[in-house]
Amino acid sequence: AASLLLTMVAVSFLVGVAASLLDPVSVRLEARPSQRRIRVAQGHTARSFLAIKKEFVHAIDYVANITVGTPPQHFRVLFDTGSGHLLLPSTRCTDAACKAHRAYNSSASHSFAVLEKRNGTANGTANASMVPLTKDVEFNSGKVHGELATERVCLFEDVCAEKAGFIEALSESSQPFLGANWDGVFGLGLNISDSPLFNVHAGLLRNFKLPVFSVYLAAHLGEESDITFGGIREKQ
Repeated sequence: AASLLLTMVAVSFLVGVAASLLDPVSVRLEARPSQRRIRVAQGHTARSFLAIKKEFVHAIDYVANITVGTPPQHFRVLFDTGSGHLLLPSTRCTDAACKAHRAYNSSASHSFAVLEKRNGTANGTANASMVPLTKDVEFNSGKVHGELATERVCLFEDVCAEKAGFIEALSESSQPFLGANWDGVFGLGLNISDSPLFNVHAGLLRNFKLPVFSVYLAAHLGEESDITFGGIREKQ
């Protein structure tokens, strides 16, 4: 199988300008076979390093570490170009899928802020209480329910997105989350989240001279894959 280089450009009005701009930095992605399996379209042949001429092939998860909150809480996240939100299991979630992984504790972070709406009638009332905004996300093999909030999200100590929107998951289905080799999902999709607030990668790119991130996926599991923020690794 050939290696793949994917380059994404963030829209300038989402990126903004940082006070001190950085050169590109790369984050190594750990490639691991997933428990999820993908059906090969009828009449086609799966040609990957995982399966040849199989009806099903195992998906590959590309995982790296991030920190969220102040002080930082550490998580392994699946980088996913097919979704647009950062999703983390909450310590308030009682589902087995949440308890099987490191969970985010909002009460332990002083940079956490919940996003709220007024709990009034259609006509509205000045005395209506405020309630958290919630979000339901459906995947091909499961679903998540959670509350919308903002946090400090970092790749490294000096590469952070401040007040980045994310989903604090209060419920996770067993599939695909229970057996996952990652804690949460880091959505890289452009313009498919609820609003620019949830484009966490755009907030991270504010730190760099060039508003671009690129993904290199190696042809074999033993080779290095990575995601580069702020540029492209020309040798690849």
